[in-house]
Amino acid sequence: MNGTEGWNNTTNASPLGDKNMRPGPSRQQTNANVIGKKMNAKKLLYDGSDILSSRLHPEKCSMNSFLNKRREILMINMSINTQQEEIDKLGRDLKEKEASLNDKEASLNESMRRFDCFLKELDQKARDAANLLENQLQIKAEKGKVQKELQ
Repeated sequence: MNGTEGWNNTTNASPLGDKNMRPGPSRQQTNANVIGKKMNAKKLLYDGSDILSSRLHPEKCSMNSFLNKRREILMINMSINTQQEEIDKLGRDLKEKEASLNDKEASLNESMRRFDCFLKELDQKARDAANLLENQLQIKAEKGKVQKELQ
């Protein structure tokens, strides 16, 4: 380096091109800086936009984190609500089935009671028929005796 780099040798202040020395980056350095910044920006974009956004907007990162947590809470609440609705539905179905079973049990008990009454009536009729048969046999036997006596 000759010590003049970083200094413009000419200015546009004079149409004649006076050689006033003033500080400023050289054209090569400016181009290198721009290219370097563009490459760094692309690298940041490709490496992770989250890192870039968190560097540029730290409150946005915390807001995104907050929104993600709220979204997760909402999804969990929706899942809980769905499960609770399913439990309630199953409970209603269970109560309906219990009521149906109770009705069927009552119907079965009524049928058993009627069948028992039928059996009792049948037993009574059988006893009555047996008694009647016995009475008729006695009467026939007595008639047979009376006929033998009369002969």
